[in-house]
Amino acid sequence: LKDESEAMLTVFDVKGRLLNNFRIANTVRGFNTFTFPLADSEGKPFTSGLYLFLIENSYESISGKFTVVR
Repeated sequence: LKDESEAMLTVFDVKGRLLNNFRIANTVRGFNTFTFPLADSEGKPFTSGLYLFLIENSYESISGKFTVVR
């Protein structure tokens, strides 16, 4: 991230459906590591597969993908 601020992590499935939002309170400038439960907003665990994420703060948006292997 380019600057320190609060951020939001949003997770989607490959069809674009919103699965969960996570508030990230303390980000620092540069590289950050986030740990979050691999479950949707109702607590249902993610199945194996590809997922998309969006991290947004006041200054920028970063998107990417990750794989869950169970």
